[in-house]
Amino acid sequence: MSSKSLSPDEVLSCRLRADNLLDGQAPPALPDVVGACGVQDSPPGSGLLSLGARLGAVTDDDLRRALVVDRSLARCWCMRDPPFIVPTSAAALFTTGVLPPDERARSHLIRGVQPALAALGLGLDETSALVAVSAREVPGGVVSTSPSSAGSWSHG
Repeated sequence: MSSKSLSPDEVLSCRLRADNLLDGQAPPALPDVVGACGVQDSPPGSGLLSLGARLGAVTDDDLRRALVVDRSLARCWCMRDPPFIVPTSAAALFTTGVLPPDERARSHLIRGVQPALAALGLGLDETSALVAVSAREVPGGVVSTSPSSAGSWSHG
């Protein structure tokens, strides 16, 4: 097996290109740019700054439109716990790894939910499914209705 030696400049160029930090793209490519690695949005508003570095000019309205109107982007918790902006179509890819494997473990993520659900005679997955059906009528609703990706949602 042969190997090629890369210069530091070649490595840096590859990293910058992979993170869409070279050759700015127009705002219609927003989901494509975000999809390369997700965009961390913590502290709040830093996602817009990150997108500006990748696209050259992105306004708060561009981001709001993608999150709330077009719903091509979603804000969710995923890698390393802070909120990220990701393409809605890839939300499960970015969030599934942080979702606990069973209902009991997932219920620990929502403080105080266990006594409330017990009083209603409902489980967390059952409640999530009921909420998902109802949320379809709410602007900014649910990305996925399956219990395995119950954390994949955004309300802009």
